[in-house]
Amino acid sequence: MPLLPQNGRFAMALSPRIEDNRRAMDAALCRDINPDFHTFHSRQRPRITLKWAQMADGTMGLRAGSDQRLRISTPFTEMLVHRLRSRCQAIMVGTNTAIQDNPSLTTRLWNGDSPLRVTIDRKGRLDSTTKVLSDGLETVVYHNEILSEILFDLHKRGVQHLLVEGGSKLLQSFIDSNLWDDARVEICYKNLNKTHGMPQEQKVVAPVLRYAEVCEEYEADGNKLLILLNSRHI
Repeated sequence: MPLLPQNGRFAMALSPRIEDNRRAMDAALCRDINPDFHTFHSRQRPRITLKWAQMADGTMGLRAGSDQRLRISTPFTEMLVHRLRSRCQAIMVGTNTAIQDNPSLTTRLWNGDSPLRVTIDRKGRLDSTTKVLSDGLETVVYHNEILSEILFDLHKRGVQHLLVEGGSKLLQSFIDSNLWDDARVEICYKNLNKTHGMPQEQKVVAPVLRYAEVCEEYEADGNKLLILLNSRHI
């Protein structure tokens, strides 16, 4: 291996193959230590985490107009969600979720900064009484559903980590576009009688993940919590 002069001394010149390996190791180290920063710069978009809760039969909610309310998360797992929100720069929901669930999308159950709220309102259905538009905190409303354009704008705003909380249609659109890096899924095995025998058209069915690899699996308050990685991005 040849020696090259460097600052009055001699240093070994690395072969192209060794240099490529070093760069790959540096990139892997950056990805593992700071995945938000790595994804932001390498993919020119925020790191995208999908999150939802579902029953064991795949139901994640009930259609508008139902006289029942499906409670899946527990007080403890709700607190974990707020902790996750505090670690993200932005949180996104679709139009139906913003209207029907009317969430605040804050970190009121955890000591941390609330993320920038993001939603889509292509048809102008949101009104001033919606929480994300009436509580004085910042919300960005996009009037198109083109995810690549939304992510490009969030990247320009400096958002390194985006949490997508639903609903099912929005989550599936991210999955189908291969625009996700990891997912947090909570599965409830209790109270299945609430959805047993219910017509399928009354249910909101959870999205279907593709190329998902289970990274962690544990239980909390009887619910199963999964952390999954997009195997195409590992």
